[in-house]
This record gives sequence, structure tokens and C-alpha cells, in this order.
Amino acid sequence: MTKPQKILHIIPRLVLGGAEVLVSHYANKMDFVNYDVHVASVVAGGSLKERFKNQNCLWVGDTVKMGGRFGVLRKLKKYISELQPDIIHTHLLSADVAGYLAKRRLGKKIRWVVTLHNVEFNTLFLKRWLWRWILKKADAIVAVSPAVARYAQSYFAIPKEKINFIPNGIDLTPWLKLTMDNLLTTPKIRLAIIGRLEKQKGHAILFRALSQLKNTPWTLDIFGVGSLERQLRALGATLGIGERLGWRGAIQDIPAALADIDVVLQPSLWEGMSLVVMEALAAGRVVVASTAAAAGENLIVNEETGYIVDVGDYQSLGRTLRHIIDNRAEAKKVAVVGRNYAGEHFSIEKHIEKLTQLYETLV
Repeated sequence: MTKPQKILHIIPRLVLGGAEVLVSHYANKMDFVNYDVHVASVVAGGSLKERFKNQNCLWVGDTVKMGGRFGVLRKLKKYISELQPDIIHTHLLSADVAGYLAKRRLGKKIRWVVTLHNVEFNTLFLKRWLWRWILKKADAIVAVSPAVARYAQSYFAIPKEKINFIPNGIDLTPWLKLTMDNLLTTPKIRLAIIGRLEKQKGHAILFRALSQLKNTPWTLDIFGVGSLERQLRALGATLGIGERLGWRGAIQDIPAALADIDVVLQPSLWEGMSLVVMEALAAGRVVVASTAAAAGENLIVNEETGYIVDVGDYQSLGRTLRHIIDNRAEAKKVAVVGRNYAGEHFSIEKHIEKLTQLYETLV
């Protein structure tokens, strides 16, 4: 019997984020006959640790307990030497640094794969320079969307032949379980935005759009935490919509939270491939997304599977929300088509199948 290939995924933290959830799916759903999957964090643990069915596959680094980043890297080096993985697969910059160091030390003994999950237009020059330098040593780059592939070529000068486009996937099960029976049935439309409270996600644009709808009954649940919370709370108060905003923080069970939501909004200024859009479509919710979050990645066909607005255009976003409120029967039909599309195209199993094909070419 052929020995299974050892794959070590490295991520910064075991927290609830797009890259981290994807890695948890790898650990729980990959072909365990042909692949022995392990996961290491290089900054801290987190609540996502509980999602790993096989706790023995985890190595948890902690910069606080291990003497900072260099202390974690020293202990990770020892762990890698003992594990002897065939492939190291890294996610996000601090993990990529660890992968680069492992590749320098082990050379041809391992293959190093990097997934780029986002387009990081706000990244500081020095970080971008560091990233560009270390990515040259990777054996393969995974881009989760065409936008990320273009970004990898233009910002990091990565040769086209080294880039592998593998679209994101989601675990459809919890989302398809949600009923659509109460969708758009209440007088007050229930809106939600899900994501880090940072500039990229476009909260300020959404608030300005909603300020145009003060005479319309709506509430907005805001799921996520981030550095702009105080600023965004102040903006909501200034615009006169503060009392309608529900600050929900970091919620672990988003599917349960969406049971009482009609419309999910993703007005991002830039995106890789939005897991929020994919999950909201699968949940059967009406989705309104910016072109960055949807159209360019073929996640949404405008007015067929969801609604698309131009990046940064709060007036268009407000008009689209008004249209949905005034045409609820149409919007619900759009949500049904969107859910069917998600069920056919967004499964994590399809994503993993393409990823393992890449692994086979490398080992």
C-alpha cells in the first residue's frame, strides 16, 4: 500500500476567518487514504480549534507563550523536522514567511504551496516587498479567484505558469438547511453585513446608503469585529441611523444568525473571492454585492442570482435596496435561483478535488 502524502497547512491563527475555515475543511474532508493532513498556527490558537475532528493533527504556536514570533518559528522548525511533510501549504503572510524558511532549509525535500486569499491593496510597501521576495521561492501559487491571479502577476511578478486558479469552496450543508419560508415576510426588512470592521468591507458606504432610507422600516445586524468599530458607531450616529444598527460582534454560528435575515450585503471595495457571498447565496438569502465582491468573479448574475452595485456607489446601493423592498416577490425569486446556483457550483468537495490534483503534480 502506498504511504499517504503528508501535507502541513500553516496559518497564522485558529480563528474564524475565510482562510482558516478553508484549512479546517482540508483537515476534516480530504482523502485520508492518500493524504495525511496536519495544521500548524504561527501566531496563536483560537476558537476554530474545536472544528478539527482530529485534534492530533494540530500544532498550535503561540507568540505570547513561546517568546514571540522567533520563538514560535524555532519550535515550528523542530516540529517540521519531526513530521517530515511532503508538502507545506501556507496561508497569509506570517504563515508564508514560515513556509519560506522551511523551503530554504529543506529545499527539494519538500514542495511549498502558497494560497493567496485576497487582493491586499492596503498592504504596506515593506510588507509587499517582503511578500514578493519570498513568493519567488514557492513551487506553486494558488489563486482563489481571477482577480487574485491578476493581482499575483501584477503586484508580486509571479510567472503566469506558476499560478493555479482554484475557486474557493464552502461546506454547503449548514446553509442549505436554512428555510426560506419567512424570507421577506416581515414589514421591517432585516439586513446584515458580515465581515471584519475594516475599510475593505465597505461599512461606511453601506451606512450612507441606508441613511437615504430613513423613512423605510429596516434593521441592520453587523457581524464582525475590527479596528474601525468606534469610528463606524460614530458615523451611524452622525447619519441618524445608529438606533437601527445591531452590533453583533464575532458570531461563531453564522448559519443560525442568518435564519432571521432577509438580505446580506457585501459592499466591499476589493475582494479575493467572497466566502460571505457564496454562503449567503447557499443560505437562500437575497444578496447585494459590489462588483469587486461578485460580478468579476461570476458569483452573481445581476438580478438573476443576486444584485450587483458599483464599488463605492452608495447611491446605487440605496436604490437597489429600495427596489428590493418595493419588489419583494421578485427578490425572493432571485434568492431561490441564487441558492440553486450555489448548490451546483460552490461545494468544498469540488475545491478539494482541484487542490489534490495540484498536489499530485508536485509530489
